[in-house]
Amino acid sequence: MTFEVTSLLGTKKLPSSAMEIKYGVVRGGRYIVELIQKRHVDGEFIFLERYVDGKSNNIRASIEKEGNILTISAPITPDVCIEKVHLLLQDGAATYRIRFTTDTYFLDRLVCVNEREIRRNIRWTGKIADYETLMFSAIQSFGIQRDSRLKLHCLLPVAYQSLEREDASTKATALIMLNEARESFRHELDKESFISYLTACWHHQLDAGQLGPLLNTLSQIREQASDLSIAPLATYNAIRGMLLLGFICQIKSEHEMALAIYRECNALFSLSVSRFAQEALNLYRELRSIYDCAFHAVIGINEITGGKVRGYSLTCDNVIMHASRVNSIDKKRYFSKKLKLIVLENS
Repeated sequence: MTFEVTSLLGTKKLPSSAMEIKYGVVRGGRYIVELIQKRHVDGEFIFLERYVDGKSNNIRASIEKEGNILTISAPITPDVCIEKVHLLLQDGAATYRIRFTTDTYFLDRLVCVNEREIRRNIRWTGKIADYETLMFSAIQSFGIQRDSRLKLHCLLPVAYQSLEREDASTKATALIMLNEARESFRHELDKESFISYLTACWHHQLDAGQLGPLLNTLSQIREQASDLSIAPLATYNAIRGMLLLGFICQIKSEHEMALAIYRECNALFSLSVSRFAQEALNLYRELRSIYDCAFHAVIGINEITGGKVRGYSLTCDNVIMHASRVNSIDKKRYFSKKLKLIVLENS
């Protein structure tokens, strides 16, 4: 049978008394929708794919049933940019669309074409709550953006969440995206955004155990922040990278370089304290993180110059704890072990 549904015009809403969508997600290259069937309804399920170029495609769905729960699925069409997907039920000449709510059905949010949609779908409160669907949406959105700042907003969730989840496939995709964007980002992003990009880069370089690229990226962050002209919020990322760079220099016995970098960390902290109150009253949580990095830089200065901060010392564990932006404690421990390994191997 060939379906010819190209839009929702002429379709009818299936009453919620007949069936209700529990969720709709992307999973393993397929659309997955789970339904609660409240009464028997005849017909065949169709996924209507809508593409960003205005075209559409119908895909016949497969069904698994367990009690009154129906799991509807179909393969995602490759090599096209999918805007949204509707689940339809075709019964003879009539076509019905299945009702859904946006907090559980995410197949209508598969690409973001502007900043408002990026904020709603993949960045802030209310974003897609399913990891794999969020990654699908962010990767698609990255691919269609022409504005580098918006492209960065699509890239960051992929870069960090793939690390948090230890998702090897998506980590590989994130690395491709990071490398693909480097030149355009270097020329088109402001300092704050470029430092944000570099921060995501060093996390992946550390994860991969690449000391040379890691040191190069951390040095670029230092260079971007060196004239203290960066916005206060940029300090949030810059001081993290500089603390890590100073610590690597310290454990490699490059003490003069480490001292210089640690002192620059303190200068960034002073900059933040003086300007945050004027420019970012709602960002004191970030200021706390900046303080923690500056405090550990002071510990490093004292260790090198022969002084001590009672009860404190710099270790891979506590440097990574404050420098890394990942939330997972297990991932921070992994980064700490990786840092020890790659520095010792190259000392």
